[in-house]
Amino acid sequence: MKVLTSENPHLYFLDEPSISIQTEVTGYHAKGVLMELIPSGLLTLGQSFWWNGSSFVQDTPECMRSSAFHDALCRMISQGLLPASVRPAADKLYYELCREDGMSWLQAKVRYAGLRVYGTVTNIG
Repeated sequence: MKVLTSENPHLYFLDEPSISIQTEVTGYHAKGVLMELIPSGLLTLGQSFWWNGSSFVQDTPECMRSSAFHDALCRMISQGLLPASVRPAADKLYYELCREDGMSWLQAKVRYAGLRVYGTVTNIG
């Protein structure tokens, strides 16, 4: 995944035509700026999609892809394009992608636990 950073160290931009991933969030069609989820669960991010990386923890190469897709799903929730009930699946996707991209299971579990707590505290999942 090609990523560009901005002057703000916690703002990233997708620097390739698009990337897609199969999610467990099925049955919905949600389309926002540079992001689309189709009913099969395929989530696509378009070129120049921006996200702010991981919250409260250091961004690493192992979390770039997971934070981009997680931010897209959370943005869709906050914009009312998806129900808050999909938040657990978004958090699980973050964990799974971190592991696929080489993060240790312990670090990924700690980050996952943080997402679950933060989602409860912010009332979006």
